[in-house]
Amino acid sequence: MNTRTKEPGDDRDAPSREAAVWFARLRSGQGDSPAFGAWLDRDCANARAFARVLDGWDIVGGLAPLYPQFAPADPAAVSSPGRPRREPGLGAE
Repeated sequence: MNTRTKEPGDDRDAPSREAAVWFARLRSGQGDSPAFGAWLDRDCANARAFARVLDGWDIVGGLAPLYPQFAPADPAAVSSPGRPRREPGLGAE
């Protein structure tokens, strides 16, 4: 149960929500690479959130052989976007 009180202007979940939106955009082909890069660079929390989304996708992808009825018609059309390239020591995963 989440008992955290949300203060006005407190949006700690924003990076996670935005990461999910970016993931969907990139997977659909609608993502803007320069804008995505700028979003990643804006805050190290963004890169961490996107890495968590990719990790979740990797886990779900590992389940695909167990549920072939949910496999995409064209697996090449939904290839996973690469992990963001980060420089060591910048606080990003």
